[in-house]
Amino acid sequence: MKKITFLTLLGLPFCTLAQKKGFEIKGKVGAWNAPVKVYMVYITPGSAVNTVDSAQLANGEFTFKGLVGEPVYATLILDEAGLGLSGLNDRNADFTRFYLDDEVISVTSKDSIKKAVVSGSAANDENAAYTAFIQTNTKKSAALQTELASTPQEKQNDPEFQKLLQQQMQEAREELRGALTIYIGQHPSSYFSLLALSNLVFLKADAEAVGNLYKKIPPALQVTPQGRKTAKEIELFRNTSIGAPAPLFTQPDTNGSAVSLAGFKGKYVLIDFWASWCMPCRLENPNLVKAYEKYHPKGLEILGVSLDDEAQRSAWLDAIRKDSLSWTQVSDLKGGDNAAARLYGVQSIPQNFLIDPNGKIIASSLRGEDLDKKLEDIFNK
Repeated sequence: MKKITFLTLLGLPFCTLAQKKGFEIKGKVGAWNAPVKVYMVYITPGSAVNTVDSAQLANGEFTFKGLVGEPVYATLILDEAGLGLSGLNDRNADFTRFYLDDEVISVTSKDSIKKAVVSGSAANDENAAYTAFIQTNTKKSAALQTELASTPQEKQNDPEFQKLLQQQMQEAREELRGALTIYIGQHPSSYFSLLALSNLVFLKADAEAVGNLYKKIPPALQVTPQGRKTAKEIELFRNTSIGAPAPLFTQPDTNGSAVSLAGFKGKYVLIDFWASWCMPCRLENPNLVKAYEKYHPKGLEILGVSLDDEAQRSAWLDAIRKDSLSWTQVSDLKGGDNAAARLYGVQSIPQNFLIDPNGKIIASSLRGEDLDKKLEDIFNK
């Protein structure tokens, strides 16, 4: 689906564990007939592959049947003009999103898919409850992102604005971490608790606490594809938590020469994950420049790792020049699939890890004043 982008704020879900025979969707939307079609798109459980199915409408009625094994996020798209899935886009697509599980599910509307009522999916009902539980916290984070996007560039560059925004974002993250922790404690048998755990990893909660919460999840949930995925995320999170040995990697620098993290052993090094297209990264770069100018003479090294891709190589190099990033920069130019980023479990940028001379991680996610304070504690003892 190249022209339609369907996103969910916090990921993929679930609800019930019972073994079932498959799903059946019984739809009734208006009184449409051929050539009008309905398309259904969902991620195949246990993989990143899209399953695409379609059904012809007869007097507005359509049916889908299949087996998912566990609930997945699905999208129904009504193609009124017979354009085909590739001919639809965000502007003209009539669609609705819901959680598909192996139940008999009803989808009804008088005229359009986007106004349809979905019933019969236990996962969909549970998603509504989960979303309502954390809604206040997610709205606060979204509002801050909207504020940043609508703020004039001149104000974005103001240190006081940056300080206030970072403080507000940190408070919002802490509140969301608290809400997710409470949800897991109250609903340990919910598949959505696995989703909440994944988001605690994303929000960089305490690694040991996240591991202990996972232990409360019933074994039957732990062995599902989502359960195993969450376990891997937690393991990776632990491997890059405070006190863990920094995973080693080697990537080419701006000239194509191989640079290894191992070559920085014996020094304090800040691994900075960023990209030329990342606005928060570019806003943070002046703080990194100040920190480097202040502490590099005392022994600080910075290793920049870009999540730009091959097509963005020129933009990457231009950003290095414009932002006056004088330290070592590397990238395999694979975008979000950057090997070092995957090794460190980086799910959003900017992100950084501070490594001590013994090669151990001593801090992460340091920005602005927090970064300066940490470096001052180290170099001005």
